[in-house]
Amino acid sequence: MLARVGPARPGGFTVIEVVVCCLILALVLYALFDLLGAGTKMSRQELELLGLQADSQRSVVRFLATIQESMEVMLPQPGSTLPYAMVRDKLNQVVVFSLVESKTKGEYDLKMELLTPQGRSGQSIMSGVSRLTFSTLSDGALRLHMTLMTGNRRYAFYTQIRCRNRDAAGL
Repeated sequence: MLARVGPARPGGFTVIEVVVCCLILALVLYALFDLLGAGTKMSRQELELLGLQADSQRSVVRFLATIQESMEVMLPQPGSTLPYAMVRDKLNQVVVFSLVESKTKGEYDLKMELLTPQGRSGQSIMSGVSRLTFSTLSDGALRLHMTLMTGNRRYAFYTQIRCRNRDAAGL
């Protein structure tokens, strides 16, 4: 009769195998927690950036709506490009849009000034602007090239705006 041959050692794991398995599992868990922590940090930074961009977008929409509601473009002259613009609003008042230096180096604030016989009154309507040019296509249309900065990121856009209230001006 043949004798049955069994395993050379009894079933189960040795202490060394268990320790090696625990070390590998610990390294995998450490890497996973590190990855999740970095993802949380990045999402927090992106959320802050989205908040800043939303504020900038609201300011841009308000700025563009102000120009769109005007009656005519006074400066720059048609065919010219300037870093400021002068428009006549629907109340026949002159509004000047220009850049003024901000506290942050390389950034500017967009200032809107109302010119009245009593003098100038102005307010900053947008910050974080690094470049803004106005090109007049006609006395009722402007083309803007604006670059906004948020941290180390830039957002540039071109847009064209037509004055809606030209009929009120009799033009």
